[in-house]
Amino acid sequence: MVRAFAQRAQGPDCRDWKSSPRLNCGPLTADIPPRKLAQGLLLAARFVAETAAISVPTVLESMRGTLTPAATDRRLERWAARVLRGAGVELEVEGTVPTEGGPFVVMSNHSSFLDIPVVYRLFGGRLRMVAKKELFAVPVFGRAMQEAGFVRVDRQDRGQAIRSFEAARARMQTGTSIWIAPEGTRGDGTKLGPLKKGGFLLALQTGCAILPLTLRGTQRILPRGAFALRPAQPVQVIVHAPIPVHDLPIGTEAELRQSRDRLIERVAACIGGAS
Repeated sequence: MVRAFAQRAQGPDCRDWKSSPRLNCGPLTADIPPRKLAQGLLLAARFVAETAAISVPTVLESMRGTLTPAATDRRLERWAARVLRGAGVELEVEGTVPTEGGPFVVMSNHSSFLDIPVVYRLFGGRLRMVAKKELFAVPVFGRAMQEAGFVRVDRQDRGQAIRSFEAARARMQTGTSIWIAPEGTRGDGTKLGPLKKGGFLLALQTGCAILPLTLRGTQRILPRGAFALRPAQPVQVIVHAPIPVHDLPIGTEAELRQSRDRLIERVAACIGGAS
């Protein structure tokens, strides 16, 4: 279920959510009663099954040459809805995803694999994710990601990372928004890690606005390193106002660095509400 609260046409300004007791996740415990653990493992298995159910036809259609971006969009939306419904997630959203002004470089905090269906359930348009290379090595699933237009990045190989962002830029030229977790990896949900610069350079080089999202509660349901879901809990999302980049100077190397650093500060102020 998606429930909107305090909807605003342009999204809320960047601000801190630490004062909300409902959002204070606190320490994550590994002590789950056996019955709940069994239920959580079954839900995790369903997560995997739902993912396989969209991966297999994606690969088959790509082999036949019949796969289209629109078909991929529909599969991702259905997959996200089924995963969240199966986990009993009530998605509460503040702000709205803009229907004009895109494509966007979407940026969010990242503390759980469950962030992925949450963002796809929310976005509702053509969105592809920048994902670590290890996911592309998973049989069938990795091939499906590749054929669907997801962007592979090797965080240890600077040259390959540059090529990845060139691929992302090419996707954006076709109207596809790109989602990046600028921390570069999943955090523990307690504080925002340092933000990598690649996504900010992508926004500056394409002139596309950054759309910041704050995600809260996913790490309660599927913490980093866990294999069992803790279902029936709320997840909250703030859709912040887009941050325009077209007026930022990038003519010289010094200007590019200054503009990049300004954007990093602004996005951290937005999604830093996750800490």
